Amino acid sequence: MEVIFTIIVGLIVLGILVFVHESGHFIAAKACKITVLTFSLGFGSALLKRKKGDTEYRISVIPFGGYVRMKGSSPEESSGASDEYNSKPLWQRAIVAIAGPAANFLFAIFLLWVAYIHGIERPLFIDDPTIGAVRPQSPAQQAGFRAGDSIIAIDNQTIESWEDIQTHLLKRHEQYIFTVIRNHLLEKEIRFQPQFEDNNPTAGIEPVFPPVLGEIRPESPAEQAGLTPFDTIIHIENDTIISFQQMVFIVNELGEKQDSISIVLKRNETYLTKHLSPVYDSSYQRFVLGAQAAPPQTRHISYGVLPSIPMAFERSYEFTTLIFRAVGLLVTGGASVDEMAGPVGIVQLSGQAARQDVSSIMVFMAVIGINLAIINLLPLVITDGGVLLFIGLEAIRGKPLSPKTQEQINKIAVLFFLGLFLLLIFVDFRRIFS
Repeated sequence: MEVIFTIIVGLIVLGILVFVHESGHFIAAKACKITVLTFSLGFGSALLKRKKGDTEYRISVIPFGGYVRMKGSSPEESSGASDEYNSKPLWQRAIVAIAGPAANFLFAIFLLWVAYIHGIERPLFIDDPTIGAVRPQSPAQQAGFRAGDSIIAIDNQTIESWEDIQTHLLKRHEQYIFTVIRNHLLEKEIRFQPQFEDNNPTAGIEPVFPPVLGEIRPESPAEQAGLTPFDTIIHIENDTIISFQQMVFIVNELGEKQDSISIVLKRNETYLTKHLSPVYDSSYQRFVLGAQAAPPQTRHISYGVLPSIPMAFERSYEFTTLIFRAVGLLVTGGASVDEMAGPVGIVQLSGQAARQDVSSIMVFMAVIGINLAIINLLPLVITDGGVLLFIGLEAIRGKPLSPKTQEQINKIAVLFFLGLFLLLIFVDFRRIFS
């Protein structure tokens, strides 16, 4: 049932975003008095269709995308009639092309505005800029970070929450200068040259995710020792535990060296000492106790109608700049295609967001909408940006490219996007099954 729920929610999210995008083209075409022949959600054969006026409205069999087909949109179909796309001035054709991405941007801002008004569930640990754990053998450990370090600045910019830290790290600079407070007294400057990996997006530093136990695996060392949900881990051997991830690293390290470890935990108002023998789990490739983390405590934060407006614009700007930076990293080799999500990945992530709350799914849709807008603005021939590129060339040359040249370019572009589409689907499935 969970898989079915994820698929249904994901397809609905994708469908809404595609509908918004294509509606932008549709409305702009109608405003420019261009006849629209087809408005389709999806590609391929029509599952449902209905004709109203000159336009056939479709829901097609392949749900990953959509299109608006306008009269006279290709040179070989043009007859010179006044209601054809290619009969319109360049500026009107440019408006039609840019209207789809513009609709996605405006819808993203609207979604963020509504999300902030409705309110968001914010984990309490996000407000704490303290390092909860340092991944062993990571660049962060080599740089000298320790669990308990409180980050007060990055590159001389004040840090107030873990969210601020994430925002800086998402920029993926080659080097950062962290200013931290250690042991509540000593201010220390750390030069950090991170190496980002798919399974280590923060380059080795982790937040203070509470060390509170959730589900206990049957017949695991945790169950055999009598650990129960909502136990809080206080000490493991000689280490004070401040985060769940720190506990995970220490258990693995001790499990490689000794058969049994001592744990001090707090249950209600009682402190208990337990002795456990970690076991190696091949699926995680580390020693484990068999206990998951409990969901963190959250607080509901809602904002007024007017205060949410600048917040929505600010967040949209942040998402946009981060996407451009990600595209740049892909081009320069600073990021890999394994970090991208294709249509299957979007469906999966949509289901995960929907299981949190309404605001989470709206924020997720805003992020994906901005992604779609930017990708469609890239000059990649069959995207809206490619259409704008052709329009620009026509404006410079004083005439359009020949129909034969456009056809050849489009064939190459279709093959490129088909290959990219299949690659992203492969990456999505590999990520899901791993």
